[in-house]
Amino acid sequence: QKECSELKFSQIKIEENTICAILQKDLYDYQRYIQLEMTHKKVLAEKILFEIKAALSSVTNNYEAKIHGSYANNLAVPWSNLDILIISKTEVVSSPEEVELLIVQLANKLNSKNWVLKMQNIKSNVFSVLRIFTSRELGEMRVDINIQSEQNNDFVKSVQLINDYLEEFPVLEPLMLALKTILRNANLNIPANGGLSSYGLLLLVVSFLQSKLNTEEIAESDKEILLGKVFHGFLGHYGIYFDYQKYVILTHLPKKENKVENQQVERDINYSQNQHDLVIVDPLNNQNNVALLSHQFMNLKMAFMIAYLVSKEDCECGCHYGKAKNENEIFETEHCILKRMFNSAKLFIETNFLQ
Repeated sequence: QKECSELKFSQIKIEENTICAILQKDLYDYQRYIQLEMTHKKVLAEKILFEIKAALSSVTNNYEAKIHGSYANNLAVPWSNLDILIISKTEVVSSPEEVELLIVQLANKLNSKNWVLKMQNIKSNVFSVLRIFTSRELGEMRVDINIQSEQNNDFVKSVQLINDYLEEFPVLEPLMLALKTILRNANLNIPANGGLSSYGLLLLVVSFLQSKLNTEEIAESDKEILLGKVFHGFLGHYGIYFDYQKYVILTHLPKKENKVENQQVERDINYSQNQHDLVIVDPLNNQNNVALLSHQFMNLKMAFMIAYLVSKEDCECGCHYGKAKNENEIFETEHCILKRMFNSAKLFIETNFLQ
């Protein structure tokens, strides 16, 4: 059996083209649905940012607050946290003591607000986070205010990097929205619990797109259902074919000419604690394994594999190559394949296969 990296889109069986055509429609419909759902959320996010900016300016004029993360890249989904980044306006490196004082002052200013239900101060060696849970009036959101303790522009650079990838690959946004849903349904979207971060997932997708779209000749018929093909191919690649124990996952910077063989390199012990770790190399810092906390990566692989396999199952809806209940009648069932992919992760959790 050939490795997925050796397959060209034109070699996929004809019935898979039918699956991919249906998936493409489903994915674009789901993208529009999420965009509509997020319209109000984005308004609330701007209100929260305004409140934080006002509190910050009453404490100091040396820092500024801005949205980063999924909300900054239009990749947010209804369950996404709102990430606010506070950075110094000057090139002077803030000491940990200065950062801690700023957190205390900002927390005191915000704690009296009626939209703040709960507040936590979370510390690490690299940055400090002031975590706020908002009231129903402001969307019952979790807001993480990141205050960097050293002059480190990785957060800012990552926002620009993701925007560049989105511009280079128009299919990236609908792919991310659907894959985020699969991971959330499988309880694999929280790094602290061994899941994969949104940034790690994006790099996983971009690596696949770079290896496929920048190197292979795509037939005109394939271009018509390109989104469906890359989504289906991604699930098969990372769910079945990719050898996580042998290779690390690389992405190249946007608009750089890539070669398939450069997307997979054999593992280097410097990237991981042991050979069973998932390794996704950060293109902004090649010494950083974005997936270092993702110890449930085998469950991640299984979630992708099951989503891939259920897309091939016959059903009675008649919306793809399966038979309808009445062979002479076609029942239009919207989003059948994508729905089954989403539900497969939930069912896997419920049957205790994913722990």
